[in-house]
Amino acid sequence: MEQLKALLTGQFFIGVDLGKKRDYSVIAVIRKDGDILKLVFLKQFKLRTEYGAVMGAIKVLCEKLNTVIKVCVDQTGAEFFR
Repeated sequence: MEQLKALLTGQFFIGVDLGKKRDYSVIAVIRKDGDILKLVFLKQFKLRTEYGAVMGAIKVLCEKLNTVIKVCVDQTGAEFFR
């Protein structure tokens, strides 16, 4: 349990690339420990995954992680979402 708790602490940054028809949607989580950045989570969704499901996954990550500093979303060429 302590090991899991240690994984969930720190400063986190979440990057999201929204794809749908030809590209996969992806979520990446980076943990910053001092000057060191480490990829701690990477999720690739199935093609045609609805944006709501991706946003739901982001919400769960934000609730589980200790401190999410920023969530950045790249929606280049994707449909509008709210």
